[in-house]
Amino acid sequence: MTAKLSRGRGKLGSDPVRMLFEHAAGPAGEDGAAGVWCCGLRDGAFPQVRWVAAAESGTGSMPGAAMARYTDAEQPLAADLLGCFGPGMLVLADRQFLSWSLARAVLATAVGFPQLSHAQPPFPHHP
Repeated sequence: MTAKLSRGRGKLGSDPVRMLFEHAAGPAGEDGAAGVWCCGLRDGAFPQVRWVAAAESGTGSMPGAAMARYTDAEQPLAADLLGCFGPGMLVLADRQFLSWSLARAVLATAVGFPQLSHAQPPFPHHP
C-alpha cells in the first residue's frame, strides 16, 4: 500500500498539495476575536517554530514533519519521525543530531545513519 501511495504522489506531483495549501491558507480569526486584533488592526505577526522534516531526496516528498516551539530542541522532534523510516532506507542527518540514543533508534528502523560532522564519533555500524 505504501508503495502505491508513493507512486501516486509521484504521478500527481506537488500541485495538489500546493492547491490544498492555497485553499486553506489565510486569516482564520473572527472579527473581534481575542488575540487576532491589535489597535484595530489584524495582528500579522509570524510565530517562530522549530521543525524537522523527513524528506525523500529523489522525489522531494515529505513522509513526515514534526513542529514545536522555537525554543524546543531538534532531537526530540527527530525522534517523533522514527515511524517514517523503514528497512532499506538511508537516513542522513547533520551535526545537530549527534546523539547515541537517537542514532540507535534510527538504526533500529533504517539501514544507515551517516551524519555530516566535523568530528566523526564512532557510531555503531549497522550491517
